[in-house]
Amino acid sequence: MTFYNRFLEVAYNSFTYLLLAMNRWYLSLPKYAKEMTVKYKANGKSEKIDASQKKLINSLKQMDTNPREFLFETVFDIYCLKDFTVNVVPIIRETKDAYDAAVKNLINELIIAVKELFSSGKPKGSLSSVIKDWNESLSDKTKQYLYAGSENKILELMSNITNDESSFMQRLAKAVTFLRIDDWNGDTVNTFLRDLQTFKETVEDFNSRKNDGTDNSASYEIIITDANGNKVPMRFDKTEYSDRAKLMLNEMAAHLDEYGQSITEQEKRQVLIELLEKLC
Repeated sequence: MTFYNRFLEVAYNSFTYLLLAMNRWYLSLPKYAKEMTVKYKANGKSEKIDASQKKLINSLKQMDTNPREFLFETVFDIYCLKDFTVNVVPIIRETKDAYDAAVKNLINELIIAVKELFSSGKPKGSLSSVIKDWNESLSDKTKQYLYAGSENKILELMSNITNDESSFMQRLAKAVTFLRIDDWNGDTVNTFLRDLQTFKETVEDFNSRKNDGTDNSASYEIIITDANGNKVPMRFDKTEYSDRAKLMLNEMAAHLDEYGQSITEQEKRQVLIELLEKLC
């Protein structure tokens, strides 16, 4: 093998290494970043992703690309550069930085949006402060009520908010959408904000009705004392039975009767209460 051929082999292997490194970087990106088409802005003025940056990301999905052709032709075509120039390096770096920071930037914008949603007037202070103020405006009955959806989980999350805004926002996002922010797409952002708005309205409406005495619906209240002696109230409204629910009630009643005196009444109550706790 001549020196020139050896040089070509080493160069080609270097090109392959670079392309594989770029592909590994692409694969390491979260789903949200890979599929990102706009940069969400809390002020409603979301920005479209630069077409060239998106083209580079899409080009890295292909594994059967010729390394030399990709690095010295495809990349330059993507960025509309007619001649070879090292100026392409900072342009590629800018693309990499934009996608690396995609989730972080989204979280920061969501923090602003959530602050505005839960603020009375123009947001002041931190997200933690805003959420605490809103949470403290709710009565104990409102916080202890057992809602039909994920309201209780979100309320509990808000009751234990810390100053780590990014961490809280990620937990809030998952509680509302059942997805980690990394796995979101463009539509999930709007779904999150819409469902969070619905949550807020549901809780505030309940809080208003209970406090002004206009709610006359039948309800239950059970107070359970935990192992530390803390009293945990559970409140929920009486609801109409569906046919399937009536069937379940009859089956459970019949099943309890089958045990007869083989277990005590106290044990039967214990079983039912523990099942109720799991549902709460």
